[in-house]
Amino acid sequence: MKLTVAGFDFVAIAPEVILSLGAMLILVGGLFVKRAMLPALTVLVLLGSMGALIPGLGDNVRAFDDTVALDGFALFFKAVLLLSALLSVLISMRFLKEEGGPAPEFFTLMLFATAGMMLMASATDLMLVFLALETFSLALYVLVAFRRRRLDSQEGALKYFLTGSFASAFFLYGIALIYGATGSTRMLAIASTASSSSLLTAGLALLIVGLAFKVGAVPFHMWTPDAYQGAPSPVTGFMAAGSKVAGFAVMLRLFHNVFASLVWDWRPALIAIAAVTMVVGSIIAISQTNVKRVLAYSAIAHSGFLLIGVLSVNDQGITGSMFYLAVYAVTIVAAFGIVHAVGGVGEETVSLDDYRGLGARQPFLAGSFAILLFSLAGLPPTAGFWAKFEVFKAGYSAGQAPLVVLALLSSAVAAFVYVRVIWLMFFEAPVASSDDLVTAPPATGLVVFIVCGLVLFLGIQPTPLLDLVRHVTFVFH
Repeated sequence: MKLTVAGFDFVAIAPEVILSLGAMLILVGGLFVKRAMLPALTVLVLLGSMGALIPGLGDNVRAFDDTVALDGFALFFKAVLLLSALLSVLISMRFLKEEGGPAPEFFTLMLFATAGMMLMASATDLMLVFLALETFSLALYVLVAFRRRRLDSQEGALKYFLTGSFASAFFLYGIALIYGATGSTRMLAIASTASSSSLLTAGLALLIVGLAFKVGAVPFHMWTPDAYQGAPSPVTGFMAAGSKVAGFAVMLRLFHNVFASLVWDWRPALIAIAAVTMVVGSIIAISQTNVKRVLAYSAIAHSGFLLIGVLSVNDQGITGSMFYLAVYAVTIVAAFGIVHAVGGVGEETVSLDDYRGLGARQPFLAGSFAILLFSLAGLPPTAGFWAKFEVFKAGYSAGQAPLVVLALLSSAVAAFVYVRVIWLMFFEAPVASSDDLVTAPPATGLVVFIVCGLVLFLGIQPTPLLDLVRHVTFVFH
């Protein structure tokens, strides 16, 4: 039985409500419970939010006066975001134990950020999208700066905050122009009234700027390397997964559902952004000597690949993008978990030289990292291969063959970057200063083991997840 008041379906926002209430309880309860209990309480809140997704299964309705969608598309992304947050919480346990950060605030911010990301994925009103975007952005700004005494952390957070503020202003101004052109901020109303005009085109351009910033697309990517490097690795993995999933969820809903009829107004801009993003991310990654910056530029390149699915405007594009985002989210969280384990206290060992001979010093971490890097490179037999295959196939079907060829070339360049790290781990002798004692905390080891198993399983048998995303529903299509 569903809880409704005046037509408002509270099942649509129950997961976000549980996260928000849980965040406030943890913030206050942190004064009265033992510090060691906070991760377990956070996990319980996340599991409770996952359970709140179940009553909405099979629904395809609009709630709260057409501002929130309760459909398969939203539920899928909420599940991916909750899983990413759960894995990140488990990985962060060592960080908080060894570096002594304020644990209640940390977990509260992670829960609020997750709630904002989830609401962004289900919002069907542009103003609600903006509010959700700001909710998780503000939480991430603070999480990036969580190491308060480190200059690189403060520098990364400041760059992220300043550029993020500009991006939010562009996004909000775009909403204002679209409202002026259509008379509404509701996506359903915009879809039924939108027609090509200079005012609407300008609004769309500004929306693209705001969303491109959130997913780290070029030329709005300048915050990414510094924020990724300065943030604690558990935060970096969570940010890399969550912001990309939330941003692309909005892009898919907007450009496949709302503005599909105006495809020739926005597709040229996205093609240009996708092309430059793939090339810049893949090439600049080659010159990096810090593993976190390598993964940062890798994340930029992946945004370019995902944009192919967005601009395809076909069912294959939606299917491929959803599969890609799910695989990428868990992979990047686990990858940064390994970076954190290898980095040690304070993450002092994050250069490529520190990974020389890691296969001999810690075979489990090195082998797992190799699997994850193979998946990020899109090589079989990993899930990353099928992720890229589905997205590229969608782009080719939409007549974007030149862009797909460029994506394949960029993937080859990116693969060189990943293989270089693998070569250092297994075929190079460790430098004299390398610490022979590299240990994986039990929680991090469990996360890495599960994710690697999932990546290999989906690489061999991708059908279950592909079938799931092929049958997702939209409140309007």
